[in-house]
Amino acid sequence: MRKMYLDLIEEAERPIFFCSFGKDSSAVLHGIMPWIKKIMVVFVDCGGMYPDTVDWAKKMGGKLPKFMIVNAAGDIWEDIAKKGWSVDVEIAAIGRHSNLMMTEEVANRHKVRPWTECTMERFWIPAYAFSEMYRADLFISGEKYLDRPYATDWGYRTHGTANAIRPIFDWTDDEVWEYIDANGIQLPMTYQGRQGDRRDCFLCFGHGLTVGRVRYLKDNYPGLFEKVFHEKGFAEVVPVMVKHFTELLSVWTDVKNLLGESNGKAG
Repeated sequence: MRKMYLDLIEEAERPIFFCSFGKDSSAVLHGIMPWIKKIMVVFVDCGGMYPDTVDWAKKMGGKLPKFMIVNAAGDIWEDIAKKGWSVDVEIAAIGRHSNLMMTEEVANRHKVRPWTECTMERFWIPAYAFSEMYRADLFISGEKYLDRPYATDWGYRTHGTANAIRPIFDWTDDEVWEYIDANGIQLPMTYQGRQGDRRDCFLCFGHGLTVGRVRYLKDNYPGLFEKVFHEKGFAEVVPVMVKHFTELLSVWTDVKNLLGESNGKAG
């Protein structure tokens, strides 16, 4: 079983740990328990967290010496209406398709925007503001490279804290689950099925979207599913997403075929 390296905590006076109470952060929370009396554990509620996760955070956080829930500013439904649905549009940010994808309105009332913008506004900015106020001298994260291999903003996301550690950064999911099982770590209902999908926000249709994530919402929170897709109308956005992704895929498929023709002639 993998070991966490947590030496810097011993020297820190005001360490801070942002904990989502998902599998990764729960594993790290267990690892840092010997120093928990001096660690500020923070749960950021972006406004679209699964209800069981929020309840779990309150329950487990209430047992910790230092715990704080930080809420994003404003109502997330109003944000969606004003700024757009959070979707995985990065792949379409090439040529003319990106503008169509990001600005087209559906039924005159829907827009979409990259999930990264929503995450920054509803998670990282509130986290940054709290970190500035708390004046932490050590930033602890449960982030893994496998979840964010494209991330180049680690320095920014430590919110100016001089020292930072990511104890499971190079772990695989299997290694995290091995640690959880070996130590009998409990998780909220949202993570019991051990699906590979992220469970951070039920309103996020980006960040590695899978059918499993949407099915989980439908099966376990039918009221929220109905509100998202029908009452608020995300179902109207889906055909537009399919249309533009299909156009983009068609272009690159034609390029692939062209290259295949070239290789054939060269041979």
